[in-house]
Amino acid sequence: MALFRRRQQDAPAPEGAQSAVQSAVQSAVQSAGQSAVQSAVAALHPGAEPRTLEVRAVPDRPFEGAVHAYRAEDHWLLVTEGLAGHDGAELTLRVAPDELAAAPPAVPWPFQVLVFLANSAVSSGRGFAEDARLDNDASFNGDQAATARCLVFVADRALTTPGGDPESGSGAGVTFIQAVPVTADELETAGEKGTAAVTGPLAQDNPLLVARLYR
Repeated sequence: MALFRRRQQDAPAPEGAQSAVQSAVQSAVQSAGQSAVQSAVAALHPGAEPRTLEVRAVPDRPFEGAVHAYRAEDHWLLVTEGLAGHDGAELTLRVAPDELAAAPPAVPWPFQVLVFLANSAVSSGRGFAEDARLDNDASFNGDQAATARCLVFVADRALTTPGGDPESGSGAGVTFIQAVPVTADELETAGEKGTAAVTGPLAQDNPLLVARLYR
């Protein structure tokens, strides 16, 4: 079952191939982004060893990098590695411990969501920034009872490194943007009143905005 069925496509078509100079610059920035990702997570979860999904670029799916999942005390932190070379922002998602329980070779839905978003960001040439919203009408985990099927995006202020900015979610030149599942009604509220009107109440008993697909 498809995780995403968009009602509309807002992202522009991908541009042509980059020049050799642009590719070299992108590779250098991507390497810096990888170091920042590792440093930021190490500062938040010292000694944590990730579960990693390596992603290779193929036609129509241009993201090449990885998605790492780090186990915290009461949730998993998933973070992309490789987007910084494209738009300067890596994506994060927090889920409950049992959300990564899918048995191999199945890829758990949280990995699939971040891979989809990463491919979308690279394809469009425009990443997901704070206060972005994504409309969607398919359940992320395949359960039709799950009502949080859309996404809003906020600065991930828990991930910073020395020299980073906790207010903007920036760590050593890399911005971390967290994807937060919300319902269609909550997405509408975010569009009318701003993302904080939705994430503020959610954070009252869920300060890290761990994904909750059922309302």
